[in-house]
Amino acid sequence: EMKDEIHFNLGLAYQGQGKIEHAIGHYKEAISVNLSHEGALYELAYCLDQVGELENSLSYYQKFIDEDPFSAAAWYNLGIVYNKLERYEQSIEAYSYAIAIDDQFASAHFNMGNACLSAGKFTQALESFRQTLDIEGPGSEVFCSFGLAYEGLAQYDLALRYFQKATKLDPLYDEAWFGAGLCMEKKEQWHQAIHYYGKAVKLDFNNPGYWKALARMDFRVGNIVSAMTSYEEAARLDA
Repeated sequence: EMKDEIHFNLGLAYQGQGKIEHAIGHYKEAISVNLSHEGALYELAYCLDQVGELENSLSYYQKFIDEDPFSAAAWYNLGIVYNKLERYEQSIEAYSYAIAIDDQFASAHFNMGNACLSAGKFTQALESFRQTLDIEGPGSEVFCSFGLAYEGLAQYDLALRYFQKATKLDPLYDEAWFGAGLCMEKKEQWHQAIHYYGKAVKLDFNNPGYWKALARMDFRVGNIVSAMTSYEEAARLDA
């Protein structure tokens, strides 16, 4: 009765050991027993991406939908595959089907919002994030996503407000601090940008993008030595 869970946990164990091919086999076995095993569907997509077989897996995922076209999990995971392949329009369509089947599927709303962000559909992304917020309530990740959408619309004050909301809920959320820095940079408020970028760097010391942003702002305000140090750190991490 628990064959799907046994295979799923074997997959996780092999994945943890770096034996991706073995993990793929067990995830497929779990799915063959239970088509709606969301964990196995998700991890399978991740592993197939790791071994460069994601494009070839589309027919595999489509097979589940042909067998059960009303499986929200199957459409959701097809959306994940399309998103990983940067086929954002098809990803949005797959998430839309998942939501049509289960309109309370918070993860589908959220992922659809992220796919819309990638496709440059910022207003549509905001609607998806609002739906996520209505279902799940406040969260640092969804607030940060609101910030990204408003930044894409060049509404920097609104974007900053949401990035700040994210940092209040989770002071260790480096992406939100970085987003706030981007807003300050777009508003040409260089010193405030330095403050936020500095927070992001402290939280993720190994992110070259953060160092580059900090270097840009230091250079803007004439902190040439600090800018050179930050650029050197970025170059070291990018090497």
